[in-house]
Order: sequence, then C-alpha cells, then structure tokens
Amino acid sequence: MSSLGAYLAPEVALGPNLSLRLPVYAAELGSVSVNQRGTAFHGGLDSFQGGVVLDYRPWENGVFVSGGVLWGGYDFSGQLREIDTGSGPVSGAFGFEVAQSQDVAPVVSVGYRYFSGSAFYAGVELGGKIATHTLHLTGLEALDSVDKRAVEAEQARINADLEEVSVVPFMTVSAGFSF
Repeated sequence: MSSLGAYLAPEVALGPNLSLRLPVYAAELGSVSVNQRGTAFHGGLDSFQGGVVLDYRPWENGVFVSGGVLWGGYDFSGQLREIDTGSGPVSGAFGFEVAQSQDVAPVVSVGYRYFSGSAFYAGVELGGKIATHTLHLTGLEALDSVDKRAVEAEQARINADLEEVSVVPFMTVSAGFSF
C-alpha cells in the first residue's frame, strides 16, 4: 500500500543480476485542487497503471537500475464554474479532464533493496515516467463566440505548459517477501 494507492509488483529472476518486474498500481483520490494560470481546478484523481520493467543489479549491494514501459496513467477530472482567460473570467458549466497524452510511456528508475537475510526485504526506488498530459474541456458550446475563443486560447496555453513537463517523478517505498 502507499499513501496514494495500492502497489503490487511480482518479480522473476532472469539471471544473477537481472530480473523482470510486473508492477501494477491503482489509486483514487476523491478531492484534489490545482490552480493553473488563475483557474482553480477541483476534481478527482484516478490512476491505474501496469507495466513491464527490467531491473539490473550491477553490484551485490542491493542497488538496481530499471527501465521499461507502463500502460495507463493518471486521470484528473471534474467540473469548473469559471475559467480565467487572462483578459477576465468566463463563467459556465465546464467539465475538464487532464489525462496522459499517450497510452504507453517509458519509465526509468534507480533503487535499493535491503534483504534481511531471510525472504523479507525493504526497498526504495526513485524514478520518472516519461509522459505528457493534455487538458480537455467540455461545455464550451454554450459560450458566445468571443468567450469561446478566449477559453480555447487559455486551454491551448495550459496545454503548452503541460507539454513542457514531460517527466512524472515517483518514489516507491516497499516491503516484500521473496519465495
């Protein structure tokens, strides 16, 4: 378990220094608030991800380097009543969704696992998922043409900001049992 969801990662040894891991992560946070360019987004954050990762242990001391791919991603969605367009707020009944732009994304990490001499271990892993996210808005059809163009321009600015962040960092703290 993690502070954000459940994590399970079965692993199979492929050799003395190489293993294959199949991580699965699921989370649901009911209430998240993010302020972006003056607009307050309030909604729920959901994630379901699964992947295939190769772990390489160059030394016998527990350090490992990983690389692979993950399917799925984060989905942040909710409702908006007002969008700040930079030239003023536009009111309406808007829906929003911020989702990963692609279904499959590469992931790289480095970590450490401590084995207690038995089958139990503890570990930590730091890494990044290489993925961008895109904002989609609904409810624009009810706006007049001037407000609709202003909101679409603001959406394009936010999406340009999201494109600049192409790595989603992560940290995993784990405990496990090897059998």
